[in-house]
Amino acid sequence: SVEKVEWMRNKIELKNRPKFSIDAKKHILHKLNQATGFEDFLQKKFIGQKRFSLEGGESLIPAMDALVERGADLGIKEFVVGMAHRGRLNVLANVFNKPFDKIFSEFDGKDYEDSEFDGDVKYHLGWSCDIKTDNNKSVHLTLSPNPSHLEAVAPVVEGITRAKIDKYLKDENKIIPILIHGDAAVAGQGIVYEVAQMAELDGYRTGGTMHIVINNQVGFTTNYLDARTSIYCTDIAKTTGIPVFHVNGDDVEAVVQTMEMALEYRQKFNSDVYVDLLCYRKYGHNEGDEPKFTQPQLYKAISKHPNPRDIYIDKLVSQGDISLEEEKQMKDAFHLVLEDDFGKAKQIEKATVKHFLTRTWKGIERAKEGIEVRLIYDAVGSWRLRKSFIRPMKEAGIKVGVFLPVTLPFLGSSLNYRNHRKILVIDGKIGFLGGINIGDEYLGKSKKMGFWRDTHLKIKGEAVYVLQVIFLMDWYFVFSEELDDEVYFPKQGYRGEKMIQIAASGPDSYWQSIHQAFFSLISGATKKIYITTPYLVPDESISMALKTAALSGIDTRIILPKKADHYTVFWASKSHYLELLEAGVKIYEYGNGFIHGKVIVVDDCIATIGTANLDIRSFQLNFEVNAFIYDEEVSKNLTKDFYDDIEKCIEINIEEYKARALIRRVLESLARLFSPIL
Repeated sequence: SVEKVEWMRNKIELKNRPKFSIDAKKHILHKLNQATGFEDFLQKKFIGQKRFSLEGGESLIPAMDALVERGADLGIKEFVVGMAHRGRLNVLANVFNKPFDKIFSEFDGKDYEDSEFDGDVKYHLGWSCDIKTDNNKSVHLTLSPNPSHLEAVAPVVEGITRAKIDKYLKDENKIIPILIHGDAAVAGQGIVYEVAQMAELDGYRTGGTMHIVINNQVGFTTNYLDARTSIYCTDIAKTTGIPVFHVNGDDVEAVVQTMEMALEYRQKFNSDVYVDLLCYRKYGHNEGDEPKFTQPQLYKAISKHPNPRDIYIDKLVSQGDISLEEEKQMKDAFHLVLEDDFGKAKQIEKATVKHFLTRTWKGIERAKEGIEVRLIYDAVGSWRLRKSFIRPMKEAGIKVGVFLPVTLPFLGSSLNYRNHRKILVIDGKIGFLGGINIGDEYLGKSKKMGFWRDTHLKIKGEAVYVLQVIFLMDWYFVFSEELDDEVYFPKQGYRGEKMIQIAASGPDSYWQSIHQAFFSLISGATKKIYITTPYLVPDESISMALKTAALSGIDTRIILPKKADHYTVFWASKSHYLELLEAGVKIYEYGNGFIHGKVIVVDDCIATIGTANLDIRSFQLNFEVNAFIYDEEVSKNLTKDFYDDIEKCIEINIEEYKARALIRRVLESLARLFSPIL
């Protein structure tokens, strides 16, 4: 397009290119020094071992560093990288910050801690990490594992990226897939073309991929003139009109500038972009090959050619930007780090393999570390949960149970009984309960619901024992397994000053304790009753208590969501508006996303937070749990939250409500018919 051409023209103009400060130049040299020093060290310590050296293309490291640093400034939160074996160890060490001692220990062929893992070559393994940029921005990096089929990783990287966009990022500009190719592979493997043709399809797009080609000008033992028909190895880009930057790998400042320019292009136009890093391969296909047998003239020239670091040092020294003494200090300091980690590597008895999606499976990792993890989920509430999601948990040792599983076609009365509790107990000493389930929408990652406003309570002290008992009773119900060991009820090291009472109820309860407690709170109020609930389908007793309180002059207010997550309950809730409004109850609808908290505050001295909604289902059909807090400070804090939420609400006007459309009245009436089972 004309816009893209104009953008490119302006960026390419010499007068518009950025000029690096001395500090920026020293940072580039620092990354180049790491790249070169790391390869030199491996060459001396592990002579003849395969490592698929980056030597000749060391400028890839400052290039990758520039992508991360500049990308973070542009708002990118994650990078997903796929690459073959050439330079992989260097990228792991100097971009992904994989500890040097772990890399060195992998050269020794040690057994793995995981007995079921037979091992893999060190230049196939994946990695993930969180890093802080120089501008203190947090970025998550993922390097996908890759087999010897060089380009097989490309669709995997695109799939991981798209999954992250769909699952929680919800924005193509917050994540970038990076594919690092070899010149022979990018020109010769058909999967490159397949991925290119899928790049702009709605079902597969990721907002543009950064393609970096380490162009050694030779593939295994084949000269590029004998390897392809096209002029450039990147001519695949022409099929979809993707720009290609060709840059001299010996000119590291030009490389960094090019990377930043390509990154900005991707962010602005959400398109693929190629960077052809023209460099060379210092050794043969691997360090055990002799390249002079097949390319004698080329390797005669390479043997006399200075590496990118030496070229850049000469440039900086001649410009007066750095002294030879500073350069030597930088080189020596990094060498000492490598020597120290080389010594540490000798102490490592067994090799470990870190899952490259560690953050995604963090809970699973804790289970693998020996932490006892138990999970109960409701069969109906989690009916869309796939076995593929649960399977890795079970394989990691997490004990997973289904509450009242649904068996088709045998649907009994228990189908209507749901475990609505949200309980988390940690080491028997810390407990959580409230409105938050385990799900993307509760983190505000749902396009439909948007911002998710919820309330959850953290408890420490003896009250945690009650939450533990409730969970263990549910566990017994699911598995018929008694867990009464004292390990689940450790001595509490904390004694709080707040009085709290935990109440649980369900269809198995003789008394509807939460229902009765709600009625008692409302009917016992003297000044004000502030309620937040996502659903308002009260039975006659709660409805009468609310109307009586309002008619008695008590400030009675209710906040409900303006948008629906379940339409039947949404319209059933509205069917109760008029009678409450006529009694003087003030009703507000929250418009800043979806409000899901279940909170009642009475007279700024008593409050309840939990899982029970103000509806018949929570009172009679669901298994629920609520905390009742008898404390003025906590109650006043919750009242302040209530006032803050009202600022984001619209108050329902009774006259306007009476004039609502006929279709709305019909929907309310139909929904109310189902109130007893909603």
